[in-house]
Amino acid sequence: MNDESIITKDIIQDIVQKHRQRKVHSIENEWGRNFVIYKDVFSPFIAPSGRVGLSFASLPIFKDKNVLDIGCGSGIIASLLVLNGARNVLGIDINKSAINNAEKNARSCGLDSQLEFRCGDCLSALNGDEKFDIVYADLPFTDGKPQDMLESAFYDPGLSTIRKLISEFPKHKGLSNATLYIVTSDTDDFNLRDFANNQGLSTLPLLDMYYPWIKISVSELKRVVKEEEEKAPRRCSVTKTKAPLII
Repeated sequence: MNDESIITKDIIQDIVQKHRQRKVHSIENEWGRNFVIYKDVFSPFIAPSGRVGLSFASLPIFKDKNVLDIGCGSGIIASLLVLNGARNVLGIDINKSAINNAEKNARSCGLDSQLEFRCGDCLSALNGDEKFDIVYADLPFTDGKPQDMLESAFYDPGLSTIRKLISEFPKHKGLSNATLYIVTSDTDDFNLRDFANNQGLSTLPLLDMYYPWIKISVSELKRVVKEEEEKAPRRCSVTKTKAPLII
């Protein structure tokens, strides 16, 4: 491990500690709505990847779309997607407290008719007949062993969850026409493009946010259309919007 990786991991641990310092639930205002964040749930207002998610939710690609939000946390991003025009959003998280938190936010914002949350592991929480147009995944992207549920939002041994999602995404029938937007960083030597290409997926950088010590990115992954499928009628693709943000 080089010095830069050690420094980055130390800073991520500092972000984890900032989460632990919250002794009570916090209230945040976004888009004119008040959201509660439980003290044992990932906060998008503390972690850099969460701030990228807040920016991503404002892009003009969600109108009338069914969206799957993997790693939904407190449900704030999912709520903003509905406010930005999404037809329905299903949020999934392995943290039961996060699911309770997300459901509370949905009710308090009057959005619970368009929002559903489930406790589960990525695509395993889906029913066989469910279909989605867009999948957004903010998963742990730092290689390491989490010590508790809170740390599982930041650390994942071998980045196994991201690898599993990318491997299963092109095989899932309900996602055959979907676009996957996935959050990654430069904290580890994970080559998203090569790994995705090996799974039959194309990649396109969509949104970057730069910090002095880390770059957080959202990339678009789509199933590569085979030559015989090119001849068939094709549905309109999601408009690509590049919105690099520099902080």
